[in-house]
Amino acid sequence: MLLATLQVSMYLVRRINKHLFKNKNEALLKAAKLIKKIHPYSGALLVVTATVHGYMLLGGFRLHSGYFAWLIILTLGFYGWAGPKYKLQNWVKIHRILALALVVAVFYHVLKMKFLILI
Repeated sequence: MLLATLQVSMYLVRRINKHLFKNKNEALLKAAKLIKKIHPYSGALLVVTATVHGYMLLGGFRLHSGYFAWLIILTLGFYGWAGPKYKLQNWVKIHRILALALVVAVFYHVLKMKFLILI
């Protein structure tokens, strides 16, 4: 969850600086620059830890709420890697929409596992 928050924070920090401070807040500019540098590495780490998390807790891969979050993470990783490398059209928009879908999927998964929601 911490890695996913870090990943999403790149977008949030840039938007807050742009809309609230007209891109003039030096602390947010430095934070955005740092986050941008570590974003690909923490994304790869997120793919690995999500895979290990699911496999270790279930003893294999099974269809449940975390599986959908994991598939979104894999797709995000693919677009984050292939988008700029192969200059895929609209890859940033797709990457951001998938990030939003991941936030929803993770919240659902955590609520479902924590409180055993039946839906």
